[in-house]
Amino acid sequence: MSVQILRLRSSLLYDRIFPVRLGEGELALNFNATEPGLYFKDNSGTPQLIKVGPTHVGSTAPNAVPTGNISLSKGETWLDTTSTKIFKIYDGSTWQTPKAVTGASATLFPSSPTDGQFHYLKSTTKLYVYNADVSTWVDFTLGIPTYIEAGNTKAEVIDTGADGRFVVTTEGTEQFRINSSGNAGFGTASPGSKVDIKGTLRLSGAIPGYVGLAPAAAAGSTTYTLPTTDGAAERVLSTNGSATLSWVTSLTRIKAYFYAGF
Repeated sequence: MSVQILRLRSSLLYDRIFPVRLGEGELALNFNATEPGLYFKDNSGTPQLIKVGPTHVGSTAPNAVPTGNISLSKGETWLDTTSTKIFKIYDGSTWQTPKAVTGASATLFPSSPTDGQFHYLKSTTKLYVYNADVSTWVDFTLGIPTYIEAGNTKAEVIDTGADGRFVVTTEGTEQFRINSSGNAGFGTASPGSKVDIKGTLRLSGAIPGYVGLAPAAAAGSTTYTLPTTDGAAERVLSTNGSATLSWVTSLTRIKAYFYAGF
């Protein structure tokens, strides 16, 4: 079976082949134009000319200044070489842009963006998406989920501008957080030091068993300052009444009881 390829081309610069010149399924090669291409006739529904290829590359749309056949081909493609650098497809009535369009620049957004277009701005190190409804580039990172959640358990990053924090919740109850000061709290939403534990601190041994430290129920607000070095043998820690601890001998403590009249 042979296929006839017709050379149907007028001398007019933007003239395209007229569908009436072709039979159904017949091919035509247009190679003298600034927008060369291979076409075929489709008689299903409304007779139309279909462009097989190639993709048009340029700053203006294909057949932008027609002098003959003014129609565009459904499915025709165009790489816009303006600042947008967008790949477009003609749907039979208008040029459509695939939504996963991305670009990057140092400081400026592209001109004439399309709805849903992505652009990475190097000066802010952020990814933006264009919202045509309000004609604004929106910081896409603000829409990225900042948490991981499964059932009633959640790990979440929260940043309101002045109170950034990381919070872990299990079964709907907050268990752990790191606040904007870098303080980590276990069982408390207001950690007052680098590590703040509400409850008992437990240190487990290599074999079953542990050592625990627990505050009084009404703990007050005392922070003890430890000595800078280890004490000698048989010495004990003693406070100076201002929460500063030092190593003293047991005899000193005994004398203190006698001096007090015990």
